[in-house]
Amino acid sequence: MLPVRRRPPAPPRREAALRHPGHRPLQLLLLASHGRRPGRTPPGRSRLAARIRTVHREADRTYGVPRITAELRDDGERVNHKRIACIMRNTRQRLRLRRRHRTTIPDQAADLTGRDFTAAGVNTKYVGDITYLLLGGGKFCYLATVIDLASRRLAGWALSEHMLPNAVVKRL
Repeated sequence: MLPVRRRPPAPPRREAALRHPGHRPLQLLLLASHGRRPGRTPPGRSRLAARIRTVHREADRTYGVPRITAELRDDGERVNHKRIACIMRNTRQRLRLRRRHRTTIPDQAADLTGRDFTAAGVNTKYVGDITYLLLGGGKFCYLATVIDLASRRLAGWALSEHMLPNAVVKRL
């Protein structure tokens, strides 16, 4: 009859091995290979984390790892982008992405000028435009202008809280 083969016991987990009093050689081996005790923060990491947090806040939480790394290097820190990413991940610092506001509306009106921006005389042909101005708090103000094509002078303008064509007509 053949002997039954048994599996060798699973190697002890690193954390359990460090806590177990009978594994002193393994403890010393693990400490020697990593250079620090588990659960301790590496030297300078908390100072670097505070510095990253400061740069991140000063940039209104919009800087990511590459920009923060460049900023710290400009200040004389010797850092790697991977270390910055690891610290930001561990301290849960995330980017706050700003979404761009879509201002272009698909063409709904006919091109009445036929892309011909010349005029025979003054006050014969006008063009208008509506543009937005970003105000504080994420609000917009719309500026509508009317220009005389012959003299290239401003014929009228209007400010409005909405982007409607009657704002342009109101100033003519």
